[in-house]
Amino acid sequence: MKRFIFLPLMTYFLLMNAMAANGENNPSNLLGAPVNTAISGGSVLPEGKLLTAVNSSFRDKDHQIEGHGSPDVYSQIWLLKIRYGLTDRLELSTVGSYINNKRDNLSPEHIEGMGDQSVGVNYALMSQRKGDPFWVTVGGAVLLPTGQDGDNHLPGNSAWGGRVTLTLTKLFTPNIKGDMGFVYQGPFERGNQDVKRGNEFQWNTQVRYMFSDLPLDLGLGKCLQQ
Repeated sequence: MKRFIFLPLMTYFLLMNAMAANGENNPSNLLGAPVNTAISGGSVLPEGKLLTAVNSSFRDKDHQIEGHGSPDVYSQIWLLKIRYGLTDRLELSTVGSYINNKRDNLSPEHIEGMGDQSVGVNYALMSQRKGDPFWVTVGGAVLLPTGQDGDNHLPGNSAWGGRVTLTLTKLFTPNIKGDMGFVYQGPFERGNQDVKRGNEFQWNTQVRYMFSDLPLDLGLGKCLQQ
């Protein structure tokens, strides 16, 4: 099986509260959402800080299974992420999504629409901001049935579900950051088109460069899922 995923990222962020200029709360350590839309990063926001970010992902897949007529797929994903620091170790987060898929030799060829919204919390077992060598964060979220119904929307969407995560993050320099995460998620019921999606396990990793003077992150990421 040959599989190619290209994930460029342009992350735009809005810091709703002005952050202090001292080293502990340096904004460059907290900016943005990761290159890989499947990972949220292990660092949590300081208490009382609110951040919003827009993630974009573009994927082009062809010849996934050589000789078996596997369709070419182009997909575009947009995520709106909102994060708020309840304490220095506990963070509230929500993610909304829009998906646009074009597939050759399949009906319908075009699938698009809003995805299911997630609302959850992340807790930092280890905090690099507190002096630990890296971040280790566990999280849980509920998937709300906010997706759209219909033939040209994602099958199985619009269903209640759940997600648990384990994420490791290391800030190597103020501008270079690495993330690795494990995600297990699945629906509790049938959704759009009377389809119940299977449970999913993901392993994600990425390295990114965060510009100090621009609302922009660039990086490379890898996602394996089953």
